[in-house]
Amino acid sequence: MDWGLWIMFAILVVMVVSVVIVSNRRESKAAQNGIFDERQVKIRGDAFKWSFIVMVVYYLAYAILVSFTNDGLGAPELMIFIGLELGLVFCSVYCILRDAFIAVNRSFGFIVIMDICCIVAQLIGYYRERIQGALLIKDGKLTSTCLPLSIALSFGIILVALFVRRHYQKREEQNEA
Repeated sequence: MDWGLWIMFAILVVMVVSVVIVSNRRESKAAQNGIFDERQVKIRGDAFKWSFIVMVVYYLAYAILVSFTNDGLGAPELMIFIGLELGLVFCSVYCILRDAFIAVNRSFGFIVIMDICCIVAQLIGYYRERIQGALLIKDGKLTSTCLPLSIALSFGIILVALFVRRHYQKREEQNEA
């Protein structure tokens, strides 16, 4: 195994151990059904609804593009994954900006660290593929090499949304004081 694979394995182990530790510690303090308050549950429901609509619109637009051009932007599996990714990112950002992403009594820092770990692991995966000679675009179409890059970009968007939300939270707290 090369160094990139070892680093990704180490990140995975750290993430799994962290999730287990935090989950066990938090479960002893709060009941499982009290993770989100009623306002957050409603916002999350709206986020799921709108993210589903975003995915459907993406798939319809992509089907129309393929119908008119008789050619897609990449492999069908890749384009399906990107549609799913769009829906998940939309749902996450919607929940973050409306303050329904992080459960009651959960740590903001933990979420940020996990997000950064995911970004680093995906960028290492992308870098490893590029070192091995994989192309991002081949014959005018996206290849599977762009998957780690798109996942890292998605987590990057979520990270930015987290910091924007944190900025507005601190601003609201200052205005209250």
